[in-house]
Amino acid sequence: MGKKASWNEIPCPFCKEPASASAVKCPHCQSEFPAEQVAGRKKQMKSSVGCGCALLIGGALMLTWCSGQDSAQSVPQAAAPSAKADATAIYRNVMDTVADCDRAGTVFSTRAESGDAITTYRAAEVMLLECLEVPRKIEAIEVPNSLGRDVHEQMTTALKSCSSAYLMRSSGAKSAMQVLDGDSSVSKIADLQKDLEAAGSGTLMCAGSLVAAAMATGATTKDLGMPD
Repeated sequence: MGKKASWNEIPCPFCKEPASASAVKCPHCQSEFPAEQVAGRKKQMKSSVGCGCALLIGGALMLTWCSGQDSAQSVPQAAAPSAKADATAIYRNVMDTVADCDRAGTVFSTRAESGDAITTYRAAEVMLLECLEVPRKIEAIEVPNSLGRDVHEQMTTALKSCSSAYLMRSSGAKSAMQVLDGDSSVSKIADLQKDLEAAGSGTLMCAGSLVAAAMATGATTKDLGMPD
């Protein structure tokens, strides 16, 4: 039985044993390969590797697509009786998760308006500490199939929006600390402004999309613990 070829080997045209595509002599039968044959072997190897990579990439993409399709199809179209309670629990979970970060953000805004650089820097430090892990915690929240396919998709999108929003809040805290620490370049100030604006609008969108998803299951503002 012949030796199994490695990734960079192709069969010798004389003895059929595997040999490096760039070899000028077969290590098995000692046959020499003319220059044009070596060039042809290298070209054949590149073609084989290219096709293999294409097949691997294509297979990975197909697997990802199929997994996504299977995941979506596995969620029942109809909601379960527990849908409202489950959606309400997700909303409350997210609100509890972001509460300390939101409070730190409010304190930071107040300190920034005061014009005191030191207290503003300290407030930014606290905001970063309270917000840094929030996106990861939000991403860890599971959306149950009990919500039904449409609300399941809506809630999943809402959680992604929330994760992105609080990532921006953390980024804003970092940028604020850098500016207050002396990096007052125009680009850094522009980054700070962009991050804070994105975080502000993003957190509002986060809350709104969660409420909309929960209400789609029949939950009311009272169920969600919101003021009338």
